[in-house]
Amino acid sequence: MDLSIIIPVYNTEKYLVDCINSAVSLDINKEIIIINDGSTDNGEKIILDYANKYSCVKFFSIQNSGAGLARNVGLKHATGDYIFFMDSDDLIKKSEFEIAFKKTLTEQVDISFFKADFFLDNIPYKNLAHDKKHLERYFNKEYYKIATRVNILEFANAPKHHLNYTLWQYFFKKEIIDTNKIIFDNVRVHEDDLFITRFQLYSKYLLLLNNVCYSRRFRKNSLTTEPNYLFESCKALLVVSNKLTLLYKKSELNDLQKTFLMQTIKLEIFRCVDSSKKLKARRPDIIRGVDSFLSENKNFENSFENKFLFYLNLKHPVLYTLYCKCNSLYWIIRKPIKFVFKKIKRVIKFTLKLPRRTFKFTKRIIKRVLLKLRLWK
Repeated sequence: MDLSIIIPVYNTEKYLVDCINSAVSLDINKEIIIINDGSTDNGEKIILDYANKYSCVKFFSIQNSGAGLARNVGLKHATGDYIFFMDSDDLIKKSEFEIAFKKTLTEQVDISFFKADFFLDNIPYKNLAHDKKHLERYFNKEYYKIATRVNILEFANAPKHHLNYTLWQYFFKKEIIDTNKIIFDNVRVHEDDLFITRFQLYSKYLLLLNNVCYSRRFRKNSLTTEPNYLFESCKALLVVSNKLTLLYKKSELNDLQKTFLMQTIKLEIFRCVDSSKKLKARRPDIIRGVDSFLSENKNFENSFENKFLFYLNLKHPVLYTLYCKCNSLYWIIRKPIKFVFKKIKRVIKFTLKLPRRTFKFTKRIIKRVLLKLRLWK
């Protein structure tokens, strides 16, 4: 078996048929493992119909335990060389997905990373934790252009090369999962972060692909659109940071692995601080959690490249936002100003090289032009 597609399901009967159809239609050697996570709608009946109709569909049912533990059930029964995790309200883009997976099989890498897009299902952007611009940038980072096989830790440790924490943008080699006993923690939010980080830590080769293989649906009544999601997300990022810190302290990790973990923990803390700015009244609870984490882990506090900016963001988010906007404005106007000064410098150099008579004549012409433009008194 080449690929095991694992789909946890909880009360998504409205989207389930489209989701399973997009997986069943793939022309690859696959199995589709669907875990009913204690749904209270008609989802189980829909899954059973597919399991009876298609031999590649396997069905399991558990008490409601959360997506992470449901995926662990899928991993236990998976027989594919590679694992792909799918959400039960999303869609696979057939042709692009097949091309990306065939490249993964050819290269025999530990992990492949590909593009995704997203769409809104009767929900405005204001109901999401992030705006449209952020989401588009998140799914279309610059390094997607590389489309090649690289050493994963060397790549991830490079500036601005941090990979997304979205399970459905990866093919995972099952051998790595089994050998290192990588499973999902019982965390309601950001369980992806822990799983992906642990997997990357023990992987060697990564394949970066340009293919858009997956469509993410944003809808009402999902975890990421709940009113309390942002607060839960910030709390979960602190839990993830603490769990990764315990992993960092393990003696058997080499320097490259420790550097990678250090960068990841710093990013999780920064994401927590940055996201908490939208919380307003509940932000102090998160800030106390961050302060507590940093006081217990001084080596992480001292590793921030610009500690002043980090604490400015932590304690005075309005001033930090103002600083960022001023900095952005500086980099926007810097280039044209530099260009103008370069041109002026060239004109002056050229004029100084002219013979004396020509120089005087040129000076008179420039003076007349400036007088006409009222730039000379």
